[in-house]
Amino acid sequence: AGHLVLPLIYDDLNETDYAWQGWWRVRRGGGYGYLDGQTGRETIPPRYADTRLPVGDLVWVKQNGRWGAIDRS
Repeated sequence: AGHLVLPLIYDDLNETDYAWQGWWRVRRGGGYGYLDGQTGRETIPPRYADTRLPVGDLVWVKQNGRWGAIDRS
């Protein structure tokens, strides 16, 4: 008990370098996003070309060659 079990749908899961307040960065099919490390629920779908470490409540994502921010609050 107490272990999170995720389905084998992710190509990569990074719970250290890109971890932020319980969120883990994931990669699936070439896209990056985040999931909640406690529940396993995708918080930001893995459809972005790249992500950066969040700053405050902003999660930085790259799509179509442009950077933008998603407000996590």
